[in-house]
Amino acid sequence: MDENRNRLDLMLFMPIVPSAELYKSLLDLRTKLGDESGFMPYMVASNRTLLFMATEMPQSLERLKRVNNL
Repeated sequence: MDENRNRLDLMLFMPIVPSAELYKSLLDLRTKLGDESGFMPYMVASNRTLLFMATEMPQSLERLKRVNNL
């Protein structure tokens, strides 16, 4: 089910994400971390958080601290 959700997210956000590949990689990483920790992927990071990260691409800890819900 989560894989289907990731596909839907890609279809919805691909047109507005400068780096769709990065967004997909973040979705995959979130799923992997969720599986490893026993948490649902949305509990690891929200779609909004991943979208922000893929769009803004923070390059420092200071910029990363500005990511909501992280």
